[in-house]
Amino acid sequence: MRGKRGILCLMLAAAVLLSGCSNLMLFEAQSVRNVELPDVSGEEYVAPWGDSQADYLERTGLYYVNEDAQQLTRSEISYLLTPAEDQAVTILNRLLGETPDDMTAVAPEGTRLLGVEVTGNIATVNLSLEARGAQSDQQLLWLYAAIANTLTELDDVDGVNILINGRQEAILSLPMGVMTQSDGDLAALWAQQQADAQRAQVSEVSSMDRVALLYFPASEGEWFVAEARELTFVDGNYATTLLAALSQPAQEVNAQPVLNAVNALASTPSVLVTEEGFRFLRLDFTEEIRSLMEEAGVSAYEFVGMLALTMTSFIPEIDGVQISVEGSLFREISAGGAVHSFEEGVILRSDFADEIGDVVRLYFRAEEGGLRAVERVVSPIVARSPRLLLIQLMQDQNGWISAFPDGCSGDDILGVRIADGVAHVNLSANFYRLCQGMDFSAERDLVYAIVNTLTELTNVRGVQFSFEGKLAETLVDAIYLKTVLLRNPGLVREE
Repeated sequence: MRGKRGILCLMLAAAVLLSGCSNLMLFEAQSVRNVELPDVSGEEYVAPWGDSQADYLERTGLYYVNEDAQQLTRSEISYLLTPAEDQAVTILNRLLGETPDDMTAVAPEGTRLLGVEVTGNIATVNLSLEARGAQSDQQLLWLYAAIANTLTELDDVDGVNILINGRQEAILSLPMGVMTQSDGDLAALWAQQQADAQRAQVSEVSSMDRVALLYFPASEGEWFVAEARELTFVDGNYATTLLAALSQPAQEVNAQPVLNAVNALASTPSVLVTEEGFRFLRLDFTEEIRSLMEEAGVSAYEFVGMLALTMTSFIPEIDGVQISVEGSLFREISAGGAVHSFEEGVILRSDFADEIGDVVRLYFRAEEGGLRAVERVVSPIVARSPRLLLIQLMQDQNGWISAFPDGCSGDDILGVRIADGVAHVNLSANFYRLCQGMDFSAERDLVYAIVNTLTELTNVRGVQFSFEGKLAETLVDAIYLKTVLLRNPGLVREE
């Protein structure tokens, strides 16, 4: 949407075409060769030309239900991950498709993985309709717990939100929200869910605590970013509580200014059901919401997107959201030169799922020397691409100073290969020339801005530099480069 889908599709199509040539994904890069090369040694080194990533072997734990159905049991596996595969998708497909002989299958037969989104260290897992075939709510809870424990073994996942065919499913009529790593005691998990459900039934004013995913428009770019927040829900009034949380500033992500929408509600949110059984949440606002949106700098597209993503990711068994101002539904919204239409004014989660960005940590120069770690929201493709992350580093952004010298561009990245935990970065002679004359601190900050940024990737622990395919002793004269460089947290200045 807003032009990004077309760009992302072109990038993905290029990756698919090129990955068919071998077990490496290759992207051609332009070289600038009419400049002075660095002095190099005669040692043999095969530098990357174009971008590639070798297959690599990983180990992790899959969690299954033990024979007496009282405990999750960890089964350690090894698996080969190819460049075309997503790690979370790969291990979940193993979990859903294979069951050890002495374990119980965690999912009903035929359950498939429809997709995984990871943003802000929270994974949202979308399962096929077959998952609803669980024999009881208790077995559905087992499935959720097994998925949560399995995914939170990954370094970049702290919590898991689970949907079935794009919507939240209730367990004992209550939402689960974001689940974290548990001790695997299934009896205790079930007892807690039963207690929450019983309180909701017998008390006129009951409350429960859950972790919900709140989606905010990112302050830079055109993405939505998720933040997990623990909330107390009173008497099943999920929508108002979520809206109140969205009316508070984001605590962990760099989001747009607060939009105090809860004060502009015209009526209590309600869930409506059509004759066909389609369920949607109705949110009615007063005219005041338009001035609040203008004051906060939040567009209509961003407003309905944050509500649709947040509400459908938590409130059980709703298919979409209707949003109106003084009774007038949002049926069409113009954004980014395109008109987005919503049939019958019902906004689906899928209308905005492609707009969810991911948070990356980039390293820029501090004014007093050293580095600053800056979190930015980018597309999932950028978040996983060493080349695109390096291009992000080349530009001053929102007041942060790039450590790269003026004149650098993506053409100066001749190739990046990731193999055995090392990112091999081949830079052009033009890049080398532009760096000459740097003082010690500028050279150091540039080298470690690259190293620290790339080692934020889960499959990179160090960086090896080359120039025009050859190793050099130093970039200027300070940092020895004929070795794999590890990240340098000591250079990073605190806010």
